[in-house]
Amino acid sequence: MTRYPVLPAIADANAQSLNCQQLNSELELAHQTRTQVNDIADGRVKNVRPVLYSTARADADRSIQARISQIETLRQQKACAA
Repeated sequence: MTRYPVLPAIADANAQSLNCQQLNSELELAHQTRTQVNDIADGRVKNVRPVLYSTARADADRSIQARISQIETLRQQKACAA
């Protein structure tokens, strides 16, 4: 059974305390996770069992996109450089 990593939303209390550098790191992690999902879907990674996972790729894709959107919103609120 294929398992895809799922990224939960950043808790509001934690989100407000993150600085621009931390948000950039979170964004990089989200992009790395998207690459991992693509690698799993393409058969380049076997027997991956992330802590948070779904058997549906669509669930993983939605969680990653939601996390990226959340991070981008926080970056705009904090006026982080692109």
